[in-house]
Amino acid sequence: MIRTAKRQKFDKSAFFTYVKKNYRSILFFALFFIGMIIGAMLIRNAPGETLDNLASITGGFVDKRAQQSFADTLISSFMSNSLYLMLLFIFGFCAIAQPFITAVPLFKGLGLGFSIGYFYAYYKLQGLLYVLLIILPGALITTAVVIAACNQAYSLSLIFLRGINPNNNKSPNNQPSITIKKYMMRYVFFLVVILVSSSFEAICSSLFGRFFSF
Repeated sequence: MIRTAKRQKFDKSAFFTYVKKNYRSILFFALFFIGMIIGAMLIRNAPGETLDNLASITGGFVDKRAQQSFADTLISSFMSNSLYLMLLFIFGFCAIAQPFITAVPLFKGLGLGFSIGYFYAYYKLQGLLYVLLIILPGALITTAVVIAACNQAYSLSLIFLRGINPNNNKSPNNQPSITIKKYMMRYVFFLVVILVSSSFEAICSSLFGRFFSF
């Protein structure tokens, strides 16, 4: 007898519960992808003269990166990637920083989309390989960390915003969702992950960087 597998019904309530619980992360990821699309479109519509100017800048950067030591690449990558965390960490202590926190994943996506679009538009397959082997692996990890950091900063910023209104403190439903101690510990963890991501980026650059010359 042939058994037919029953199709699992789509659980709408579970889906909406998940979206409601994680709406902020979904929003940040959506803004990141929107930024990527905008960045890629800016490059697509850029005049040839602009691409030529960018090519001279990028070529020098790629050559310099290929000649750097592992430690130099690690340090430069860590410094640039941790800049987002530093900004978000400070924004978390500001009661009106929610718009700025929301803009961070958008600009992160804008930069990545700009880079991917440029390397593909100007260098075609070679540029795409450079993105896949050197830029994208570390960027994916860094993006996930930035999104998580946005969540933490937004939550703490809301606590300070609610603290401006004394009536909010009297409500039992407005208990802090995050403490300063947890906030700082999580950002220390984020920095560790960024260090690991930067190390991975430096390894990829050391292994594959010498095969590219723009």
